Amino acid sequence: MASVLSDYDAGIALAAEYSARVIIALVPYIDEIEDAQAADSSHEAARRLHHDLLVHCAERGYHCVDPTETLRAAHEGGQAVYKRADLHLTAQGNRLFAEALIAYIEEHGLLPPP
Repeated sequence: MASVLSDYDAGIALAAEYSARVIIALVPYIDEIEDAQAADSSHEAARRLHHDLLVHCAERGYHCVDPTETLRAAHEGGQAVYKRADLHLTAQGNRLFAEALIAYIEEHGLLPPP
């Protein structure tokens, strides 16, 4: 995990050299959405890594979008947000992910004025 976090730090530092902004967008593992209570150790490890990345971002003031709760609520409401066959987001899942990203960008004023 330390090497992943240092890679994020290096990428953010490089972007800053060019006056660019980085938004880290987390794509939750399917079981984080469809089986939030899974006790399997591999699922727990994924949840722990997800949590650690969010903490790392918060501690450093990085922009980080986490659509987990939005996707989970949609799933619990009966919407298919992941394709079971290939584990990619469905069109609905992609729409929700994009809406979360757009909302974050607007909320934090990350687009230059027109």
